[in-house]
Amino acid sequence: MKKFNFRFERILKLRERQEDLLKQELSALVAKKNTYLSKVEDLKNSLEQVFENWRQHHKFNPQEKEFQDNFALAIKNDIYRNNLIVKEYDIKIRKKREELLINRKKLKTLLKLQEKAQERYWYEVSLEERKEMDEIASNQK
Repeated sequence: MKKFNFRFERILKLRERQEDLLKQELSALVAKKNTYLSKVEDLKNSLEQVFENWRQHHKFNPQEKEFQDNFALAIKNDIYRNNLIVKEYDIKIRKKREELLINRKKLKTLLKLQEKAQERYWYEVSLEERKEMDEIASNQK
């Protein structure tokens, strides 16, 4: 009796490896996005500290006031830039998820083909066994 052999086995393994790589890439993108999100939160906290400092010290000389304004503006610019980077990562993550879904559909198709081929194989094996049993029974008569 011949061994079960799925003729698309290499393609199936390739799709499985691609799915693993896509998952790793997706998790790396999500981790980078989370890094930038935490930077945004840290910057927002820094900006809040600047505003709190202004509230506590009402009397600044003009140079200190200008320094505080410039510092707050720099923090706001950093927040804006980091938010843009987060949006870029959102787009990359969405595209990677779409790639993953396409690959997963192709993988599921191959798995269904493999399952049907395996069912056909076992059906043929059972037919061969039945044929052998019938031969043995007819020879014993």
